[in-house]
Amino acid sequence: SNVVTITAKTPTGIDAKAYKFLKKSGIHKFINPETALRYEYGVTFELKAEYGPKEIKKIESFITEFSGSKYSNLASLGLAYMWIHSRKEISNPKKGKKILLDTIQKLNQDAPLLYYFYYYLGDLYQQEKRLVEAGKYYKRIMAGKSADIYIKALTKEKAEALASQVAYVKRKQKKQK
Repeated sequence: SNVVTITAKTPTGIDAKAYKFLKKSGIHKFINPETALRYEYGVTFELKAEYGPKEIKKIESFITEFSGSKYSNLASLGLAYMWIHSRKEISNPKKGKKILLDTIQKLNQDAPLLYYFYYYLGDLYQQEKRLVEAGKYYKRIMAGKSADIYIKALTKEKAEALASQVAYVKRKQKKQK
């Protein structure tokens, strides 16, 4: 058997302050991309009931206060997700999309987190029936060398659904001719 060594690095500077704030505030559960993805598949459905103006304001404050920390981009992803998937009375997918697009510009183009942003953008475009744009983001994930296996597996499912949508649209257009 192989020996695996794991080294945990203690955050320093602004990262240490951000980490301490996250632990104390309770907003950490809203900014984990895997929590959001599990929500889509029904595992953490109770979180949606907790999304509200107060939590959104806390995350917006966190992003402003700890801009530049390792956690601010992750918080932006969580915030975008909340805007997109909140209860009807506070949902604002346009704000969510803007956050995703703005944050992508700041990320290292090979950062593993980038692919979660692509996933949510692809999903949004797919919901908007902008299938070509959705496909572009899904292709970026599947081609990404630093995209983790989890996001690739989820993207494969989305891409299969997208292919079905595209085939349906083509059949419909063919019938109209």
